[in-house]
Amino acid sequence: MRRRALLGATASALPALAVSGCGFRGEYTLSWDEEVLLHDGEVIVVHVTRHFWRDFQLPTFQSDYILRDMEIAFDAGPPWGRYRRRFTGYSWIYMIDRKGGNWYLALSGDPGKHRITNPLFPFWILGADGKERPAASSEDIPNFPRLNVLPFLGPQDKFFSFKGSLLKWDQKLAYWRANPRSGGDIPDRPPFKPVSGAKE
Repeated sequence: MRRRALLGATASALPALAVSGCGFRGEYTLSWDEEVLLHDGEVIVVHVTRHFWRDFQLPTFQSDYILRDMEIAFDAGPPWGRYRRRFTGYSWIYMIDRKGGNWYLALSGDPGKHRITNPLFPFWILGADGKERPAASSEDIPNFPRLNVLPFLGPQDKFFSFKGSLLKWDQKLAYWRANPRSGGDIPDRPPFKPVSGAKE
């Protein structure tokens, strides 16, 4: 009876797991609120959710996390109100800022068939007219001074400890600068350098 119940529970879980030769895969989400500094000095709060594949290695059940998608929600004001979207296949939204009534979201990742941006101009624009679209050229992208959304970096246990919290701007910068992914990986650099004639 006990064995039957256990098998039944296991079978019911199988649709949510991808079984491999040496382990199995499940889904995991990690969410928090973080302060985002805009170029004009305004600070907004963005709800960030990261969607992972979580690979369990048998027999140790050691977990490896593979970042799949990133989702954001924030008050974009009129005409958008609270904007929320999951960007499938994009593992990092590395900048959110506003100029000329438009919001600009800089996206990074390898989305394959889910790609919605031009790889050369990886920006998603929320227009003042209430329409969203990808940047078509460098002329669509204003000059912004910095990255402002925390990437997936640093010790895994520390990064995951931010779950459910409000990550303050100064706290985020300190963690980012202490845990760069590579040389020059700091928030104090522009996300895109427009060519001559692009919007300022």
